[in-house]
Amino acid sequence: MNASRQRLPSRKRFYWLGLLPVFLGGGCGGGESAPLMDAAALLARYEHGRQAYDPRKLTEVDLGQFTVTQRREPAIFFIRFQLFAIVSDDQVENFARLVETHGERLRSEVREIVQGSDLEQLNDPALVWLKAELVQAINRRVATTIVHDVVFAEFTFERG
Repeated sequence: MNASRQRLPSRKRFYWLGLLPVFLGGGCGGGESAPLMDAAALLARYEHGRQAYDPRKLTEVDLGQFTVTQRREPAIFFIRFQLFAIVSDDQVENFARLVETHGERLRSEVREIVQGSDLEQLNDPALVWLKAELVQAINRRVATTIVHDVVFAEFTFERG
């Protein structure tokens, strides 16, 4: 590259690209411009997204009771819990079929994630990391994004 033809840094390049419509006659003021999105379409899109995560339209699906042993020298820990998957009301039957066909593999995924977690992650009162990992693993195993969240019942973490 020769010295007379240097490239502008990326910020400056974007600045000049942003001013391009002004220089080409489409810029500041003048005639009326069309809105980027119709207000009714924007509200409809928002309402659809809100309904998709409406807690009143979600169901808890029982994935069973779990007892997981974690060996951390010199101690052994027992983690016991009941796990529920949170799915949309209209996906409960579909998810139940997937649990039937993938049940033991799902249970194995859950056990592996809990066994691989740190003590700090298991001591988190909200179990944020563990929940996120479980949702991702369950959805990956059933090859969908049906599960929105997971809920624990009777979560106990004991030293054995």
